[in-house]
Amino acid sequence: MDLGVGLGRGLVLPNPILVASGTFGYGIEYGDVVDVQRLGAICCKGTTRKPRIGNQPPRVTETPAGMLNSIGLQNPGVDAVVEKYASTWASWDVPVIVNVAGESIADYVEVARRLEGVPGIAGIELNISCPNVGKGGLQFAIDADAAASVTAAVRRATDLPLLVKLSPNVSDIRPIARAIAAARSRSSAYPADAPAQIAARIASGSSLRGLSEVSSRRSASREATSPISGRLAGSRSPPAPNTATRAPPRAFATGRSACSTFSSASGVCA
Repeated sequence: MDLGVGLGRGLVLPNPILVASGTFGYGIEYGDVVDVQRLGAICCKGTTRKPRIGNQPPRVTETPAGMLNSIGLQNPGVDAVVEKYASTWASWDVPVIVNVAGESIADYVEVARRLEGVPGIAGIELNISCPNVGKGGLQFAIDADAAASVTAAVRRATDLPLLVKLSPNVSDIRPIARAIAAARSRSSAYPADAPAQIAARIASGSSLRGLSEVSSRRSASREATSPISGRLAGSRSPPAPNTATRAPPRAFATGRSACSTFSSASGVCA
């Protein structure tokens, strides 16, 4: 059975199973645990223009149905990522998609330019929705015009396949997804963790935390089955509303779309 999924611009995944950014490091860390070559693709840890030390610990704590995290996008910066990991990625069959974060459109564009043409980098995932930082991502993800602007700017800066990571922290994700699609992004990826605040459990330097639990899976599943998802995924008509008993949410995509798994808030890539 052919499980291949085409995401445009020559990027074809062997199957629709991706590991979500932030859950799998840079792929190398899990080489002794899982055969990475069996995956559809790897979305690596969030990467910024300059190194980030992240938030002060503690960064993770349990909730009754999941976890809170407050990592703060710790990473060595795009130049170090390319130098340390790209040559290894180039030797793999599994595509590696670099998750890109920033605090301004210029940040996103600069990182995309530095990734352009680097062997081993199969695509870019724009992280416009990370709830762990006080600036940048969230302001783009909650506004359709801002989301479209950063997407269009990065699209002009690179020929790499482009996915966009959305936010569940909106009342209606569909206008934002439409704006991103109109800005010529091939795909809209799964939503990020939902923002949350539990100061008594995590007393870190950041007041913003990401919540990963059953409720965020339900939110992502609801958005993934909305009419806009069906259209973006290539269906001929929106799915009819289901007034009967809902099926349990699933952390993978339907049809021929790709998605990320190993994440509590997975949804459709259109």
